[in-house]
Amino acid sequence: MASLRYSAYLSWGLRGLSLDPGASREAQLRALAANRFALGSPKQVTDALVAQHAAGVTHATMRVSWPGMPQKDVLAGMELLGREVLPEVRRRTATTQTQRH
Repeated sequence: MASLRYSAYLSWGLRGLSLDPGASREAQLRALAANRFALGSPKQVTDALVAQHAAGVTHATMRVSWPGMPQKDVLAGMELLGREVLPEVRRRTATTQTQRH
């Protein structure tokens, strides 16, 4: 089912992406996620969001939970986003936003 879903995504045309059908699922996911998803430590997520902003992204959708994830981990992720990631993203992108207006 997942491979069918990813085939549909690819048929929509993800510019710059070509997945190796012989690669492992993990390698294919990493290729799909590169420069598209913000995953990792608070610093990695911050850096990814700032890079996306620099590329012209103005809105993001955040997912902090996955099926089977304990609620304490979901809440911890939300806490990290609110306390560490988003304030730093705002700080680092504030100068570019004021320069655009």
